[in-house]
Amino acid sequence: TTVPNGTPVKDTKIAGYDAKGMLCSSDELLLGGDHSERKILILDSGKPGDPLTTVIPSQAIMEAEITSNRPDEMGHLGVARELAAGLDRPMQRDFMPAFTGTADPPGRDLVKVAIDDPDLCRRYIGGVIKDVKVGPSPDWMQRRLRACGVRPINNIVDITNYVLLEYAQPLHAFDLARLTGPEIHVRRARAQERLLCLDGVERELTPEMLVIADATRPVAVAGVIGGEESAVTSDTTDILLESANFDGPSVRQTSRALGLRTEASARFERALPPELALAGARRAASLIAELAGGKVHREWADVYPRPQEPVRVNLRPALIDDVLGTHVPLEEAESILKRLNFHVKVQGDGEWDVLPPVFRLDVTIPEDLVEEVGRVYGYDRVPPTLPGRRHDRWTPLEPSVDRRLDVARDVLAGAGFTETWNPALVSGKRLEDLRISAHAMRVMNALSDDMDTLRTSLLPSLVDASPPWRPPEHRRPKAAPRSTGSNPSWMKPSGRCRLRRAHISGPPRSCFIPVAAPRW
Repeated sequence: TTVPNGTPVKDTKIAGYDAKGMLCSSDELLLGGDHSERKILILDSGKPGDPLTTVIPSQAIMEAEITSNRPDEMGHLGVARELAAGLDRPMQRDFMPAFTGTADPPGRDLVKVAIDDPDLCRRYIGGVIKDVKVGPSPDWMQRRLRACGVRPINNIVDITNYVLLEYAQPLHAFDLARLTGPEIHVRRARAQERLLCLDGVERELTPEMLVIADATRPVAVAGVIGGEESAVTSDTTDILLESANFDGPSVRQTSRALGLRTEASARFERALPPELALAGARRAASLIAELAGGKVHREWADVYPRPQEPVRVNLRPALIDDVLGTHVPLEEAESILKRLNFHVKVQGDGEWDVLPPVFRLDVTIPEDLVEEVGRVYGYDRVPPTLPGRRHDRWTPLEPSVDRRLDVARDVLAGAGFTETWNPALVSGKRLEDLRISAHAMRVMNALSDDMDTLRTSLLPSLVDASPPWRPPEHRRPKAAPRSTGSNPSWMKPSGRCRLRRAHISGPPRSCFIPVAAPRW
């Protein structure tokens, strides 16, 4: 029999007495932390005689690959929401905790916050919590942190890391007594400023980097790492809890320049929703009050220059079946959206007015809503057949456009024509030479003069595609060509471009092999 680190269990002497057992350090149990012989691991959730497996239960660790458009799923709560929606089970916790501080005076009177660059910092919340007792975290929290690859430090730092993993909202705790002011300035770094970071490395900052500074110096690199000189220690009693929202590209650029990627920067890089900052701050403050005995002051300093505007999306329910290629009952589609925290309101004309949750910034168009319904409904439930006729409440499908195009290609090829594939961008000068430049739209950032205008006719492309060895008089269009261009008269009422065909031909003597003129 061995303990988790492989050490065999054997008779030993403890305090000079023979013992039929062993006192195990946390290192021997693979629990991390202090593993000196004088340290005895105290499991506050167990009682003498309890089986160790009930005190330290086995854990199932699930790895999830999160796409770049879903930063809300970088936390356990986001994954739980997805599971709840897929399994049709209720969530046990709301997105926004109800906890708020009650201590006086208001927190905004104890610390001042100023954002110098609102483009790089969309929101900054500073909460003051006093009379905290810094110490080790409870064993249940330490086990969960270790399971996620995070080393426990103390209860304050562990709580900020715990909420980061839970809500996907990075947080930071400053020792309030070690800040000059106390005041916070969110600004760009000044030339030749340096910061001793929490990893013990002193780094030089550049004006392209956003920093958190007190009255005299930087105390953290925004969204990346905190500073050692303002860190929480065992002597800390008052803290400033930071919960902010930083610009994703700015954090990514700073992280790359410093050669340092952290759990915080990995989340900020994906453009977190600003409303998440308040939810994370409330959750962390409630845990600090519970586990560290802190007094949370009410009315935090919350600087929010440009509040997040709600985005409403109008969805025509028939679009769901149209895009997915199968019938999804309207009641089930509506239920799926509601389980994903979308608010759905049915309008008088049958359209749905859908309000995405504040943590879903990636949903902006009707097709996004169709995707949400499809992935929860199950793409495996879409029949692998070609669509022939829509459901009874719809009209039959029109003849396939692709089929008609194939027939047109076959007919023209049989008449001796060669199909050409040309880009939609042409030379504006060519359009002017052909006197068909009306209604043409110019490209502002054209790569070349030959591709600076959206074509309004197929003629320029056909002229350019005709062999240059033909005399100009033999390179004239046989039929007046038209195109899918920018002219409004060529648009259908549905907004789609009309399909056009054109051909160009010359007399038989201009060809190597004489061909008969086509008859239409």
